[in-house]
Amino acid sequence: MKFNSMKITGLALLSALSLSACKPDVEEALPIVTSLVSGSIIAAGSGNCAISINLTGLYYGNIVQAAVGGALDTALQGQLLAQYNRVYSTATLADNAALQAAPFNLKYDAFFTNSTGWGATERAAYLTNVDNAIRVNGSAGTTAQQTFVGLRSIQGTAILACARIPRSSCSVGSLTTANLAADLVAQTAAVNLIFNTAEARKTPAYVSEIKARGFRGLPTTQSVTLFDGSFTPTSGGRTSSFSAVTTSTEANTVAGNTILASNAYPKFGTLVNLGFGSLMPVSTGTNAYALSSSSFTLGSNISVTPITSCESIGLSDRGFTQIASASSLPLTPAKEIAYSFSTQGTSAALYATAIGASIGTASQATQDAIQYNKALRSRFAVPLALNQGGKLDDISAISGNGDATATLTTCLYGQTSAIRTTASTVLGNASALLNGINDCPAAASTAAARFGDTGNQTLSSFPNN
Repeated sequence: MKFNSMKITGLALLSALSLSACKPDVEEALPIVTSLVSGSIIAAGSGNCAISINLTGLYYGNIVQAAVGGALDTALQGQLLAQYNRVYSTATLADNAALQAAPFNLKYDAFFTNSTGWGATERAAYLTNVDNAIRVNGSAGTTAQQTFVGLRSIQGTAILACARIPRSSCSVGSLTTANLAADLVAQTAAVNLIFNTAEARKTPAYVSEIKARGFRGLPTTQSVTLFDGSFTPTSGGRTSSFSAVTTSTEANTVAGNTILASNAYPKFGTLVNLGFGSLMPVSTGTNAYALSSSSFTLGSNISVTPITSCESIGLSDRGFTQIASASSLPLTPAKEIAYSFSTQGTSAALYATAIGASIGTASQATQDAIQYNKALRSRFAVPLALNQGGKLDDISAISGNGDATATLTTCLYGQTSAIRTTASTVLGNASALLNGINDCPAAASTAAARFGDTGNQTLSSFPNN
């Protein structure tokens, strides 16, 4: 998380004091000013963050994934195959089967690269054909792609979420990764931390899988410099880890990818982890999506706004249902969010996932993950601005705080009650963590208004009819 603004404020005020420290009146005022500086830092670290996301992008994003996957390219006269070969002329693909097997990231970048005979007009026409092939002709596409049809009714709805993120970090810039280069720097730091921490067990199998998981999605043409030298997808781990293919049901999607395509940034990592990689890249602003299938828009509108607390806009202090819990969990405190956003938190989560640790399992991998997470938690300095103590609690969890809390509280607004019910069902099917999202309360209308029109109607009747 970013606390630069707080640091700058404090340093500026302290510098002003030092320039006139010889004056008696300033000396007398020092305790008062020091108190004000302390108060301003605490205030900057307080508050919560409301986030609004236009779900129209979820429908469009899934159509884009179906198109980029390449399975329907044969019916579209090999247009994407030809574009891929134009962009990557040094490694041309022979046929549609080779196109489908190619890394999703490379196909995605090729799809959104302009070249002779391929630009915005051609992309829109191609996406319209894919949409029609799946929506109008139900026999086209895979079963997974046919489920995209149900997403059309989500158009014009939005999800309002709230988290205990302090106001100093409640901005799109603080909550997103700007580009692929920044992602590689962050992942490299997280991977290297594992190998520089004595408490992390590092068997050969662990090392291979940590690299594979840490850079899933990185094309085989790229490399990163790690603790033990240069690393490319084929020099360690499974080659398949670096295409989009993770399982047979997730082939040619962003599922499971740590690194996204160059053209898929900025990335909102929390949404990717929840299964909504198709919403990347996120885009700011309140311009409504065009609702015709001939005008697909890349990305998803997003807006964030600092608020006093999640409860102040009528949302709960409890999050959505997580894991196998029968009831919702309390919202994650700010100090735990700070840890989860940090290099240490990212590293602990990566380690646990890579070595196959699981909650409630007494395996060696689980114990290894618990010890690593304990070590990082004990050394993590909770930002003073949060005013929540200097250390994290000593707990036995494989990463973070072991899902003892929920990162977000959520609600839906826009369109009609029936369509919001459909949206809730689709979100629940996409991620088990999002089951049971309800309509937003009237008190949340002010925060939602920051986002603006959700695509086809105003907020005159909240959360609409």
